[in-house]
Amino acid sequence: MSLEGSPSQRLMGVDPSFNRTGWALLVRACRGKVVLAGFGIVVPRGNSRAQRLLSIQKAFQAVLAKCRPSRVVFEQPGKWMRRVGSSRWSVEAMAMARGVMLAACAELGVEAVEVDFQVARRALLGSPNAGADAVIGFVRGMGLKPLRRPRGGVDLDVANAVLMAAYGLSLSGRTGGLARELPDGRWAKLRGPAIPEPATRPT
Repeated sequence: MSLEGSPSQRLMGVDPSFNRTGWALLVRACRGKVVLAGFGIVVPRGNSRAQRLLSIQKAFQAVLAKCRPSRVVFEQPGKWMRRVGSSRWSVEAMAMARGVMLAACAELGVEAVEVDFQVARRALLGSPNAGADAVIGFVRGMGLKPLRRPRGGVDLDVANAVLMAAYGLSLSGRTGGLARELPDGRWAKLRGPAIPEPATRPT
């Protein structure tokens, strides 16, 4: 794993899940080139929910310690998202997993930001409801090979994490921050340099 890049140029994106969390580290290298410096998944271990959440936290802490990101951008469910097959259990479990990973960031002193995935997709893909093909096309447009699962097929968990890291890079500017919190609890975007435009913009 390459660890080049100043702290302000190292953004980690995370697609959190209770069963399989994807993460990706993007580094803005010399001459503004964006490099995928590391990626992977976090899979829980244990028999109970408590044990599995603890294993997620420990595994993610190990990823943070190895990658040393300056900031982590977590994908958050869309405000108006409706997903077929979602249940109260699945929604709670995903939130719990994101929670322990946020706690891992706090424990290691790494800045963490949660971003509505539809906000990121609108900004980078042109539509808040852009699908998997658009995400994969965007990753290809960055000059990165589509990441694949061990048994074949594109690893969308990692691809989504790349998208979140790219969104973080697009917002990180001379201010050194991704966003600032307003008094009412909302987040205001801080403008910064854009990431490279995809060779073919997804539709």
